Amino acid sequence: MGNNNITHKELLTFSNLTNLDWHFVDLKSKGDDEGKGGIKLNKLLTPESFARKDARGKIEKYQYMENVDVKKGEKITKEDRKEGLFKMRQHAGIAMEYLEKDEGVFLNNSVAMT
Repeated sequence: MGNNNITHKELLTFSNLTNLDWHFVDLKSKGDDEGKGGIKLNKLLTPESFARKDARGKIEKYQYMENVDVKKGEKITKEDRKEGLFKMRQHAGIAMEYLEKDEGVFLNNSVAMT
């Protein structure tokens, strides 16, 4: 992966390897209408990225940080983030662990097999 930018095909491969709730993640990078080129998977794999939003784009709930009450305006704490990452790892399985440990270029190898 080199610079950690991922292609849509790599993201699809990774999302198929995990059981995370990807339909809440905004996959467009800033300044890019099609979300091409600027997406970094490590930046997407944060509990803050998995947020349900209303029609106006306002966050209603964080998918993996259940203790954060957005309606009360609660801020995300270190403990909330740690719990969110723990829940994400439970759902994502070994794919997220490999990515976090930087175990080579497993995404490139996965894409080559598809």
